Amino acid sequence: MSMRTQFLIMFWACVALVIAPLGAEDQKPLRFVGNHNLPPMLTMSDSGPKGLVVDLAHEIIKAAELNAQVEAMDWGTAQDLLKSGSIDALLQINSNPERLKVFDFSEPLLLSELSIFRHIERIDIQDIESSHGRKVGVEGRGAPISIIRQYPDIEIEIIPNWEYGLRKVSQGDLDAVIVDGWVGSYELAKHGISNVVNTEKPIDSSFSMIAVQKGNDDLLAAINDGIRRIRGDGTYDRVLANWKSAEVVYLTRGDQFRYGVWFLIIICGLILSGSLVYIRRITRANRAQSLLNKRLEERNDELLQFAYRTSHDLKSPLTSSKQLLNFIQKDIDFGDLSEATRNVQLVHRKMEKLENLVTTLLDMSSAEFKEHEYEEIDFKELFAEIEERSLFNIEGEKYRLEFVNKLVEPTSLPRARVVQIIENLISNGVKYRKRDAEDSHVMLTISREGDDIRIVCQDNGLGIPK
Repeated sequence: MSMRTQFLIMFWACVALVIAPLGAEDQKPLRFVGNHNLPPMLTMSDSGPKGLVVDLAHEIIKAAELNAQVEAMDWGTAQDLLKSGSIDALLQINSNPERLKVFDFSEPLLLSELSIFRHIERIDIQDIESSHGRKVGVEGRGAPISIIRQYPDIEIEIIPNWEYGLRKVSQGDLDAVIVDGWVGSYELAKHGISNVVNTEKPIDSSFSMIAVQKGNDDLLAAINDGIRRIRGDGTYDRVLANWKSAEVVYLTRGDQFRYGVWFLIIICGLILSGSLVYIRRITRANRAQSLLNKRLEERNDELLQFAYRTSHDLKSPLTSSKQLLNFIQKDIDFGDLSEATRNVQLVHRKMEKLENLVTTLLDMSSAEFKEHEYEEIDFKELFAEIEERSLFNIEGEKYRLEFVNKLVEPTSLPRARVVQIIENLISNGVKYRKRDAEDSHVMLTISREGDDIRIVCQDNGLGIPK
């Protein structure tokens, strides 16, 4: 074999070794598909699917080391495609007996609470029982219609999407809509529908999952492994809360040629490798920019949701007070002064709650932006104040707050920050409580360990599935 032939063989072998890893990237990726009309969980944007479920899916795929992409499409079409094997997984889906016949389901992904959304003046609709004889809107497929079909007295109207249904409720053409609480609240805020509210009494709570085709055990095991990994390393929590002498050698002519060939091969490899590094850096920069844009969109969505929740919380006592004032006027007209006096007291309490809410919001916002001012805190008095402010949000339910103060004397701490931390702990405990529990409670214990103050929060709520 001539030296020229040897050179050509070694050169092309080098090229093949350098570019071979690129071929692995051409392998057809798995398709993880979600409902394209389920914001803020999953929706479509100019840059592709986005939402809470999309971010979780990407983290699961990464943790499980899967070659997969996330897509969004019509939900009915997606379910049919998984049945036929045209796609590989469905995101954010609830299990039911019919689906268990054709799909296998992963470990729990997200807590889903189906809620009733009604017109703000329709106080006669509070739960599923008071919806009998009413016209209620649901999408044609999914958990809401499966549940509502169990109540033959409820008139079902199929809606094309949640915005359409909520606008129908706003206009009085529908009595209510049943939808996931996150989704309904997001749609109200996004489209500026201010006269429709969540009854805040979920008719069903369950965990959504990821579904695969029946019998696809390998993929299901990989997905479950990914879910466990992101729960274990904290990634899951981060995604949910909000969105481094030359040597001289004398060579023979043959040696010079052979080493020259190897030198050229190495130079070619370095050039190709450098080109690939440059291309990958550009790709990473583009991805970083896309990620930054995506996070900005998520922050905007979070701000929109916060604005909705705050406006609703502020508006609720005002609306109640307005109705009570109408009752007071009627009581005065009928000469029932005792009832009028009772209603005036109710208005007063509503205004006190509104004042407490505004004060809390101001304290929390100032805690984020100003330097912390230390002051002596009597935790017995502080706990009593927080308990009074927290319990008005869950009136009518069996719920207990318990405080254990092991500090023997007042302590100097940044009060606004301490209040914010304690109220966040209580809020999480209340939000994820077991509504059917006989003794639903949160217990906060404060103690001193050396120079540190330790706050421990314990509750008997839903917890995080293993």
